[in-house]
Amino acid sequence: MKQVMMACLILVLGFVLAVGIVLPSEAEEFSGPTKGKGLRNFSVGEIGLAKEIDTLENRYMRVRYWEVAPGGVVPVHSHKNRPAFIYVANGEIYEHRSDKAEPNIYKTGDISREADGVKHWWENKSNKTVVLIAFDVYEKKQ
Repeated sequence: MKQVMMACLILVLGFVLAVGIVLPSEAEEFSGPTKGKGLRNFSVGEIGLAKEIDTLENRYMRVRYWEVAPGGVVPVHSHKNRPAFIYVANGEIYEHRSDKAEPNIYKTGDISREADGVKHWWENKSNKTVVLIAFDVYEKKQ
C-alpha cells in the first residue's frame, strides 16, 4: 500500500513540474489596485460598545430584513444591552421613543440609532409596506 501511495505522489509531483503548475504559498503577494477609484465612504453613526454591552460572551452581530405592513406596529421594546442601527430601505415610518415627546419620522434612506437603553416602538401610518434593514448586537440565549 505504501508503494502505491508513494508512486501516486511521485506521479502528481512529476505532473506539477512538467505542466509548470506552481503551488501557492502563504508568502505570495496578491496583486491588484493599490488605490481606490470612484468611491464615496463616510460614517453614518457609531455606538461605543464598551458602555452598551456588559460582556461579549454569547454576543452576535446580525443584520435582519423587516417588512412592516400598512398599519403595522413593531411593539415597544428596549435596547438596553442591545445597540442597533435601523436603515429605512423603503417607505416612511414613525418611531415613538421613551426619550422624546414627539415621534421621529423616518423616510427612505434614513437611519435610526438605537442605544443607551432607549425604549421605543414603531408604526407604519402609510398605505405602503415599509422595508427596514436592522443591524444589531444581541445576546443569543443558550
